[in-house]
Amino acid sequence: MTGLAIKSVSCLIPGFGDEGAKFGELVPTAELLENITNINGRPGKIGSDFVAQRLGIESVAFTWTTSKICRQFWRQRDGAQAALPYTAYPNACLYQMLARAVGRAIAEGGPPFSVCAHLHIVTYPQPTLEYELVEVRQRAGIDHGDLHTLVIQQGCAGLFSALKTAQALLASRQYAPDDTVLITAENNMLPFVQQRSHAYADIAQIDSWVFPAIFGEGVGAMVVGRAGEETSPGVWKIDTLTDEIVETEWRVAPCWNDVRGCSEIVVRSKEVKQTYLTHVTGHAQRAIEACGGPDRVHRLCLHESNPLLVKQVARRLNQGCRILTSFSEQL
Repeated sequence: MTGLAIKSVSCLIPGFGDEGAKFGELVPTAELLENITNINGRPGKIGSDFVAQRLGIESVAFTWTTSKICRQFWRQRDGAQAALPYTAYPNACLYQMLARAVGRAIAEGGPPFSVCAHLHIVTYPQPTLEYELVEVRQRAGIDHGDLHTLVIQQGCAGLFSALKTAQALLASRQYAPDDTVLITAENNMLPFVQQRSHAYADIAQIDSWVFPAIFGEGVGAMVVGRAGEETSPGVWKIDTLTDEIVETEWRVAPCWNDVRGCSEIVVRSKEVKQTYLTHVTGHAQRAIEACGGPDRVHRLCLHESNPLLVKQVARRLNQGCRILTSFSEQL
């Protein structure tokens, strides 16, 4: 199978860093819980510090668009039906960020004309998504008409699926040796403004409200190509790309709320924790061994379900935080 090289990576998080501050803010999880637990004046059974204390997440990222609309509904609280139009409302800040990220990735990863395919990862695609992606590419100078575009509707494992798809595409003789694949991703929380506005947070119902309390927004872009014998500085070569099915039942999934008349994301929180600690720990151990042991590992980057789970895995691996990279306390 064709080897892959990551030629460039760029991401933007609203409210994070100087550039992210142009597009949004980091909202404390305490503020989110204050508004969820006190819905309709009913006092909650948990404190506003619950997410920070129990999960280690202190804030989540909002674009200015999402922030404005979410706070509007917190003030009004005039019924779930009023929030429904925003499931299709364009998150302008999000795609402005994506255009910026793609522009940087293309500038570092190769000329625009080398891009032969575009893979976009999204949890909840908007009706205008295809139009937004065309504009994003055009701003980066990718405007040739024969570009193959594929939207991957997937959550946490979306990047892995995109890399496998890119690998299969680049193995085709249809593409030139120097062709590349653009991979982009977005997390748009605007469609779930009603879940942030009309959930009720207590321990018994944690599966129904934890998603809008801990998930933030952001975008990313990556350019990948075929890996040669020699890797240039700044290029990451993927040595192994393997997967394994460890569960056959969903852990995070959309569902329809008949009472509120809207779609929501439900998290089976206990199962998420069990699956993460068992299987992420095991696969991380295999990866460390494949590298020749922990002394040869520069950084261990795990999927960040939440920062406390990441730290538990590190302890099980006897790594502490020496080689661990984590940002999810803030984001």
